[in-house]
Amino acid sequence: MKGREIGREAVRDILSGTANATLLTCIFLALVGGLAIADARVLVNTMDEAARWRAGGGAIVIMNAPGKIDGAACAALRDTAGIRASGAIRPSPTSLSTPAMPSTAVTTWDVTPGFPAVLTTAPATPGETGLWLSEALAQDLNRYHGATLATTHGPAPVAGTFPMPEEDGRLPTLAYAILAPVTATGRFDACWAEVWPPDPMRRDLLRTTAYGADADASDSGLARLNPSLAADYDTGHAIRNRITRLSPALALLLAWILGLLASRIRRLEMASNLHAGMTPRALLGVHCLQVALWLIPTILIALPATIWAATAGNPSPPGTVLTREWTILAAGAVGLLLGTLAAVATTKEAHLFRYYKTR
Repeated sequence: MKGREIGREAVRDILSGTANATLLTCIFLALVGGLAIADARVLVNTMDEAARWRAGGGAIVIMNAPGKIDGAACAALRDTAGIRASGAIRPSPTSLSTPAMPSTAVTTWDVTPGFPAVLTTAPATPGETGLWLSEALAQDLNRYHGATLATTHGPAPVAGTFPMPEEDGRLPTLAYAILAPVTATGRFDACWAEVWPPDPMRRDLLRTTAYGADADASDSGLARLNPSLAADYDTGHAIRNRITRLSPALALLLAWILGLLASRIRRLEMASNLHAGMTPRALLGVHCLQVALWLIPTILIALPATIWAATAGNPSPPGTVLTREWTILAAGAVGLLLGTLAAVATTKEAHLFRYYKTR
């Protein structure tokens, strides 16, 4: 048979319903599409848990050593791979009060310039100076980024605010406080850093910021901003060991079985075509083309669902999740074609009467 005749035969079987295209489309979407969506949701939930763990301060580590922290050494940790931000902190020698709250002296802390970045992901404006207020204090004073805060020591610009809710288990030290950036010289009481992804070796680098610190000391000097959260959240481990990690292989297997069975139930028809003079190559071309004719629209139908599954509620760019899900769809397509190939290749004209008796 010529290529045009193979195409006509394949289209004829699709339109007549002989190829069972509608039924196979539904089964493929349920099996392979379902696996892709399930894997996407598991991945998104894992990333969301990691994002909530970070947002709750789970990645922020504190080295406490009152009067023994080298401010410059602590500030320099932010240049280390795996440490997003770092900064040193100490109580300010002067407390600030405001006309709006004249009887209340708000706790004020001296911090190195990089310290606010530990508490917030908002990008700093180059050259901008000013005080940082906790969100609770900023709400009471109605002073936010760009405003001027009147204090007993004169007006001061507000550089920004930082979240520090006590309800989620964070240490209450900075829940109602003002941060005043100072130069990273002299000694401080603590060094704070966000270590992401979690790494015990990078956490231990905080010990080097204390004068006379012993790298082999116990964990007594290290604390976490939010002790109510798990000590570590290893996203890589969670992804590698997720329950749906074998979805591509399972999609390949299930689709192979589907392709094999879908063609095997037509073995009497295939043997009859061989008996009528159709060559095995032409028979294979007809059935592979039939699969392609309904499989391509099926994949196009599945794509929007996988895009939704990879993006809905995902705090990270969906590219990685989409790549994994489209790999599952591709594995299913390959499995389906291989199953069809196996069924057609094992169908023999000599078995025509046996197929007829067992139809």
